[in-house]
Amino acid sequence: MLWRRVLEDKGDPMLGYAYLYMICEVDGFVEWDYESRIGPTASQEIRLIRNLLLHSSEPNASVVAYCELHNMDAKRSPREVVIHKQHARDRLHALLSEIRKTLLEDIGVPPNQ
Repeated sequence: MLWRRVLEDKGDPMLGYAYLYMICEVDGFVEWDYESRIGPTASQEIRLIRNLLLHSSEPNASVVAYCELHNMDAKRSPREVVIHKQHARDRLHALLSEIRKTLLEDIGVPPNQ
């Protein structure tokens, strides 16, 4: 059901990333070590984008680092929120593909099946 909702609501990245987060939650999360200089995994990026889009409080250090990685400002001004939503839309297809592949591998389905 969650996969279908992501696809149905892909025009609204806030809903899409909320559903993707729920899908990833089933698999468990490992926090992104933003100080490592290694980019986040797909599930970590989904969580970061979800936090960027849905949390109205001051962004945490990992969200700020993610924004810096993508040359965005983590501020919540109306202009920045538009940029955040567009970034989320731009990343959605790649993240959907990657997380689907990862979850299938986790249950034993070989790649390219």
